[in-house]
Amino acid sequence: KTAYELCACLVGSEMCIRDRYGVDHKSKFFIVSSRVGSVGDNGFGTIYGYRMSKSAANMAGKNISIEWKDRGITVGLLHPGYVKTNMTGNAGNITADESAAGLINQMDRLQMDQTGTFWHMDGSELPW
Repeated sequence: KTAYELCACLVGSEMCIRDRYGVDHKSKFFIVSSRVGSVGDNGFGTIYGYRMSKSAANMAGKNISIEWKDRGITVGLLHPGYVKTNMTGNAGNITADESAAGLINQMDRLQMDQTGTFWHMDGSELPW
């Protein structure tokens, strides 16, 4: 299961990064990750494969933020919040619509001087 989770969570991001599909000078590029990929915010362990895949996605985002900075491309990593979905057994504390609105707000707010940073959809910066 761990290998599947790593593949499922990374292949799409990696393919998009390598192809730079639709990423032009002065663009913004985002990876929707999860705070469970934060080493500094891990207070309860478990879900190894999922955590590792999100940590790897965060590292990829940080790397490309460095590579693309000279091209004027802002890169952000975003946590959607604890969303009421099948994955959470509908136990989340926000709806998908609320999460999407918060993510869009963060996308609009992120500036080049914040490239390579990790943000919660509620506007708080998350630790690596």
